[in-house]
Amino acid sequence: MRQPTETASSFVPHARRSKIVVGFDFDSHGSKPLIFGVVASPEYAEFLREQLAPLGRITTRRMFGKTGVFCDGVMLGMVTENTLFVRVDDDSRATFEEARSFPPLNYAKKGKLIDLSFWRVPDRLFDEPDELLSWARAALAAAHRIARTRRKTMPSAVA
Repeated sequence: MRQPTETASSFVPHARRSKIVVGFDFDSHGSKPLIFGVVASPEYAEFLREQLAPLGRITTRRMFGKTGVFCDGVMLGMVTENTLFVRVDDDSRATFEEARSFPPLNYAKKGKLIDLSFWRVPDRLFDEPDELLSWARAALAAAHRIARTRRKTMPSAVA
């Protein structure tokens, strides 16, 4: 009998099949509570490293209750609840037009919604590796532009 293989399309829905319940998750039968965070699962992080490897050295790091996705030390994305969000700037918004149908990554501070300039990658891209890489390249270019802008606007150290 032929064994089923796990593809990107079967992995992504599987990774998101559970619902968060007050900081806990329940197995598929709803019987035993499992601790569940908003950071990337080890399996999802490895999946992203494999998919994005052609870009360079892909690493992940937990930060602010989420997982940062880095290429050669530059953060091109964030993961929350095994959902990839990529860096967006004014120059790359047209590239990511399809992502506008999903809410961007943001948080509330003092009653205001703060946009982090990370947009959700559509699930279909995980079945289209070339297009996923195209999006990741655009996100990495945006991350480099943002980093350059921040270096220019940072005050210099006073001796």
